Amino acid sequence: MTSARYDTRPVSSCVDCFAWGPLWWYGRCTACYAFRRLHNEGRCGSCRRRIAVKQRYCRLCWREAHRRANIDQITTGKGIPHSGPLAPFLQQIDCHQLMFANTDVSLRASSSKAKGPERRTLAAPHPFTPPPGPGQSTLFTIPRDLTKFRRPSTHEEWLTDVLALPHVARAWHAAQLTADAHGWTARLLAEVRRTLITALCCRPADEPVIYSELQPLAAVRSLPIERTAQLLTDLDMLHDDRLSRLEKAFERRLSNVSPAIRAPVQDWIRQLLDGTKRSRPRTWETVMEYLRSAAPVLTLWSDTHDHLHEITPDHVREALASLSSSSARTQALISLRSLFRYLRAKRLIFRNPTVRIAPGTVRLPPILPLSATDYQQVIAVATTPEHRLTLALAAVHAARPGDIRALQLDDVNLGDRLLTIAGHDRRLDDLTLQVIRRYLNLRRTRWPNTSNPHLLVSARTAYDTRPVTAYYLSNLFRGHNATLDRLRADRWLDEALDRGPDPLHLAAVFGISAATAIRYANAARLILEGPEQRPP
Repeated sequence: MTSARYDTRPVSSCVDCFAWGPLWWYGRCTACYAFRRLHNEGRCGSCRRRIAVKQRYCRLCWREAHRRANIDQITTGKGIPHSGPLAPFLQQIDCHQLMFANTDVSLRASSSKAKGPERRTLAAPHPFTPPPGPGQSTLFTIPRDLTKFRRPSTHEEWLTDVLALPHVARAWHAAQLTADAHGWTARLLAEVRRTLITALCCRPADEPVIYSELQPLAAVRSLPIERTAQLLTDLDMLHDDRLSRLEKAFERRLSNVSPAIRAPVQDWIRQLLDGTKRSRPRTWETVMEYLRSAAPVLTLWSDTHDHLHEITPDHVREALASLSSSSARTQALISLRSLFRYLRAKRLIFRNPTVRIAPGTVRLPPILPLSATDYQQVIAVATTPEHRLTLALAAVHAARPGDIRALQLDDVNLGDRLLTIAGHDRRLDDLTLQVIRRYLNLRRTRWPNTSNPHLLVSARTAYDTRPVTAYYLSNLFRGHNATLDRLRADRWLDEALDRGPDPLHLAAVFGISAATAIRYANAARLILEGPEQRPP
């Protein structure tokens, strides 16, 4: 193994001794470079090469003679010792033993008669790991301003000294591995390495990088701090002092709630996310919907109450009556039921005030088809291949936005004209097939080295394996009546109008639930019957 400072050297075969390894000096290993500086050039008496020679023989032939002399001494015990004359062995050389560069270790005979001083062999260095424990004690903390960092004029020599630091060399090598795995461009790799050196060269190995110190680099120097922070997180060299996603939700929804009410609500939300032995964890979207619907009621109670155990059923009814729509009241009551059930199980309240309160009936809005004008507007704005692909998947195949984001390249079978959406195979029509081919050609041209397995990629996800964000899809058709959800719903309704209001057919074709299929079948039946045949 070589030390960390050899990581950036080119690896090839030495031009003098043919040893394989890291080279620096004009394509030569360290030993051949030193040998050439000490001896003049001539023709070797054994291999007949024009090369630097010592007493008419090159370094490779001298090394081969030493190797044969040592082997002869070890096997017979009567051979010429290592320090004896090597002329007989030099004259008999007809081939050479290849080797790795900078790893010359002589084979020494274990003879009791002639024991020379043994060469001390150093153990191979282990991979660098941060030392355990807190390290050096900190007297006071001063935040570093990384924007003031300037490279010295002698950049090459300074870079060599910096890469000699174990933690910097480790991060430098990890950036190369990540770039090879995710298809980073040379410019992106150089910018990430520049950010790594800026953040690491000014601190010891046991001190992690603070994320708040990296943030100014994005605004001042336009450096990719997100990818650098992810790389440092994988190496366990980053301290992320940002607010978590959950803490940001608490600050946004519960900023006006009193601390005595806010504390148990936060514990309730965390239990919903983590789950218990008797309940499964809820998804992030479900928990955020619970928090969103309960936040207005909790804010209202914070003005008149100090604790949640003061809440009575009358207070719950008054708070629900203050909400605008029936769906908001129903969702708020469901969330409050879950909250007070948790408080009752933790014995923080005496009784559940939502037990005998029934949710109202939520009237779903009628399902109406989109007009031709709505389709013409979205077709007019779909000018890029990703726009057209998203429009075809939603309007033709009724794919949900989440399913579009999760689509991978393996789900597209152009040869058999099949497309797998959420586990259901769909036949590719001519329009969708043409749109997919155009998008794949664009993707191959724009990001030829990307390793992202998803079908849709963006400039942010092309250099990792994440799917595109929900905002990326919703922003494509923002401001138009025909959104992705409306396009999907109109496709379900159009299928029911074309093939008849059969919920079994809708569930089999699109893989939707029975309740959703019945609802769209009834809406299609009302449209087919006409207003004169509808019941009053």
